[in-house]
Amino acid sequence: MERLYPVKKCGDLMVVRSQFSAKKFKEIIEWTNVNKDRPYTQWTKEWISGCLHDMTVLRGCYIQTKVCGETLRKWLQDATKQEEFACLERDKFRVCEDMSALDFLHRGDPKNFILHRDLRPENIYFTSHRFQLPVKVGDFGLSNAMKTYADMTQTRQVGNSFYRAPEMSNPYCDSQGQMKAKYGPAVDLFSAGLIISEVFHPVTVEHLEWKLNRIRYDKDTGELIREKFPKVDRTILQLTSRDSSERHPLGPTYLQCLWQHSVIADPGMELD
Repeated sequence: MERLYPVKKCGDLMVVRSQFSAKKFKEIIEWTNVNKDRPYTQWTKEWISGCLHDMTVLRGCYIQTKVCGETLRKWLQDATKQEEFACLERDKFRVCEDMSALDFLHRGDPKNFILHRDLRPENIYFTSHRFQLPVKVGDFGLSNAMKTYADMTQTRQVGNSFYRAPEMSNPYCDSQGQMKAKYGPAVDLFSAGLIISEVFHPVTVEHLEWKLNRIRYDKDTGELIREKFPKVDRTILQLTSRDSSERHPLGPTYLQCLWQHSVIADPGMELD
């Protein structure tokens, strides 16, 4: 029986030998060249490094990826169409608990912090079989590795504008006179706050920008979250503060505490 692998088409890839590093291939399991002469020839990172000239173009490249279920965006879209979704409070908290993956990216390796920089429901995946928990953070194409947890000079206006932290758009002139921005891991926390607001109150795509802008500019999560989940409301407002220093890291302990207190506030919720 043949094994099937999900792949992502990348087209042609130009690689400069002097710039070849593990960072460029952080998302790659194997490079695969697909053509009529040598179908499905697998290229490892070591193989590419060994045969590079000063500049090499790898043609017909694909990334082999992990098998996942649906995205969080699909889950949210289905939620706006199902009346029974209001009963699934447990799943809402569990999805948000899994956002502690950001804490692993930001603090897991003391020598190398990872900023996602494009966190949004389209880049969060259920494990398998449609909507099976836990969820996983994916698509690190715009991510950046940092040697320090502090803010540093980076590219401006990266990622989707709906979920982009304000400091990612603030101009900052670097030492070479280039216009950049100065930010750190808190930009992912800002995105997470907006995503959590969607999980607890899904809206249609037509109303999404309006909803997120109310949080971003008016500090208003909406009546449903504010009245039914007051602790979640405060968490969202803290994560989406325009002052990046006020955003609390989403560690497992912090999120579990939020879950427990919210359950107390809603004694009708059933637990496993």
